Amino acid sequence: MQNKEIAEFGSGTSFVLRLTAPWAGTPRVVVGDSAFATVKTAKALLDARGLGFVGLVKTAHKLFPKGYLENYPYPRKGAHITLQANIEGHKYIVVGWKDRKLMAFIATSGITTHTSTNPKP
Repeated sequence: MQNKEIAEFGSGTSFVLRLTAPWAGTPRVVVGDSAFATVKTAKALLDARGLGFVGLVKTAHKLFPKGYLENYPYPRKGAHITLQANIEGHKYIVVGWKDRKLMAFIATSGITTHTSTNPKP
């Protein structure tokens, strides 16, 4: 089974699928670091395990709008943009923000409604 998963998803995504098998079908969210944060992993967790995903994306991956996030005119350091897409019945949320460099994450669980921010004391 492992070799079939690796052939279908790649080693990183198949590794995450093996680790999360005991929690399949539960209302949980997997938080992954940049080594595992891809659209492919997020989609596989939803499809194969019914699990949500949140992860910091450092490099461009297929289907991830990194070029759009890099070219977005952020008005100041710390400003952010939120994108949402519905693909094959699943909601994907992407947040990009400008610090010293662009930071971005992908999520399949959460809301995108605007809330007020608390200024630093």
